[in-house]
Amino acid sequence: MSLRLRVLPRFPARISGISGLSTYRDGPDLVIKSDYGSLVRIPAVDNEATTFFKVWNEDDDSYSIMTFEDVFSAIADLGFLDKPTYDPQNIGADAFARANQTGVQAISTVTGLQAALDAKLNLAGGTMTGNLNMAGFNLLNAREGVPDYLNGLITVRGATSIAVGTGWMKAGALYVKNTVSLTKSLNAAWAAGGGGNGALDQGSFSANATYFLHAIRKNSDSSFDWLSSLSPSAPLVPAGYTLVGRFWSVIVASSVILDYTQSGNKCLLTSAIAESTITTSFAKALVTLSGAPNGLSVDMLLDMSGAIGPVVNASVDARLYDGYLPSGASSQSAHGGASSATTANSVNFFSTPKVRTNTSRQVYQSVNYTGTTGTVSLTSLGWEDWQLPRIGA
Repeated sequence: MSLRLRVLPRFPARISGISGLSTYRDGPDLVIKSDYGSLVRIPAVDNEATTFFKVWNEDDDSYSIMTFEDVFSAIADLGFLDKPTYDPQNIGADAFARANQTGVQAISTVTGLQAALDAKLNLAGGTMTGNLNMAGFNLLNAREGVPDYLNGLITVRGATSIAVGTGWMKAGALYVKNTVSLTKSLNAAWAAGGGGNGALDQGSFSANATYFLHAIRKNSDSSFDWLSSLSPSAPLVPAGYTLVGRFWSVIVASSVILDYTQSGNKCLLTSAIAESTITTSFAKALVTLSGAPNGLSVDMLLDMSGAIGPVVNASVDARLYDGYLPSGASSQSAHGGASSATTANSVNFFSTPKVRTNTSRQVYQSVNYTGTTGTVSLTSLGWEDWQLPRIGA
């Protein structure tokens, strides 16, 4: 802005410049104009309500003043500055980086944030439709991670079929839940679902064998199914399914599943199986149990009873040893006991030990008669599957 005055001889005015204004002569004229170079520059605004701008309104050709407070309120209210294009301090994107901002910011102002939050599992719970991929991270409240476990999936035996009850199983990174009883036939090729569909993973049905029951999970919807296999750990899994793990075993003899009742991890045979009757002494050796599953180590429930004749000072010492350790291992646990006769009468003893087999259905046994002969009978009552990580029922 400038002002030009004509100085007449009869009006010898004296006009001087002040801060922000300068004066100078241009011939007969005196010029007054704004002089911003003479103004004091302030390093900061102490009070935005009392520090002013002078502004010109082109519409009505007038000047007015605005405080810093007025200016920035107008910017926010009228949307003059809605993107990072105003950078008076030459600090670039830092001025508008969200990491440098304070206060509450609406979720809607961040592109895609609401959709990303909606896709997260709610703290109050919810249903996951896919795998939980830890990608190498540990669960903080589970130390080394969540162990494998089995709950339910209790079986009921038919002559050639098995019904598997409700329950769930976790093995490694896989989890599956069964919500209805599924009955399948062991003597037919595998087919999805229950209702008597086949369970056999491959090959023909064996008349005398141990069959292992495995939980499998459908890839498309994570639903439960199961199959039977001669393999305890590597069955042939149908296309579209993933192996979760073994949850039970059954013995087939003469094409019929041995009758049993399942109680947790215990298999209690309906009819005990007589394994042997020993009448002479023999050193510790492996004996094979027909009432034990083959291909799997289990804790056998055995009955060992004996009797000796009416011989004075006669005795019998009968023992059972875990079959999975070498014969000479000193850490083997002996099960059973000794009986003696001090008068000429017969003596009976009775024992029901739990002895662990090797994977060939074998345990160690020894019998030693002294001064007489007699009988030591061994009977299988069932087994306990110590390898299944069962919790609860």
